[in-house]
Amino acid sequence: MKALTLPNEDFEDSLVEVCAKNVKADYIISRDEMFAKIATEVKIIKPDEFISMFK
Repeated sequence: MKALTLPNEDFEDSLVEVCAKNVKADYIISRDEMFAKIATEVKIIKPDEFISMFK
């Protein structure tokens, strides 16, 4: 599994990142501050940032 080879220590976050890459997602929506600080190929945004896109 690719998620096990990522530098992120949180397996769930790594799994989300791998899945987002596989579907070529534009971003991941997360409240997790530590996850947001990790450099990933998929942009991580907070829920309020996502909602503001539609206002």
